[in-house]
Amino acid sequence: VTASEISPPFDELPGRVPVLELHKQKVIDPLSALVMPVPGEDSVMGPAACNRSIPVYDGWARFNINLSFVGLRQVKAKGYEGPVAVCNARYIPVAGHRPDRPGTKFMENNKQMEVWLVPVGESRIAVPFRISVATMIGTTVIEATDFEASAGTRASR
Repeated sequence: VTASEISPPFDELPGRVPVLELHKQKVIDPLSALVMPVPGEDSVMGPAACNRSIPVYDGWARFNINLSFVGLRQVKAKGYEGPVAVCNARYIPVAGHRPDRPGTKFMENNKQMEVWLVPVGESRIAVPFRISVATMIGTTVIEATDFEASAGTRASR
């Protein structure tokens, strides 16, 4: 991170874990975190899609999203039919949060988070097809109903 601006600035509250310069190194923003290069030569739709820790800085807080492979499922939507890699997700707060807050504790202990990753064409890139997160007031689910890869690349197999 070379610069960030929070408007309006958040209050310096007691108990907030300070965000240090080292917390802003080798991180990505939340939107970029949704585009996941899959390393190696193994199948894009296997453990390599999931088994990773994503270091995120959103301008307020620094946290990791740890993904682990659960298995494969078959999905069908406009523009894509085929396998998705199902990943368990865990939220790991690093800085910028207040550890004593109920919301922080809930998310840190939340075991009901999942992301389904779909390949982008023939690339070694995976993106979310479905995200499910339990919250303190219910479960939020975001799921693709239409999938299209750009630059003339077809995502369907």
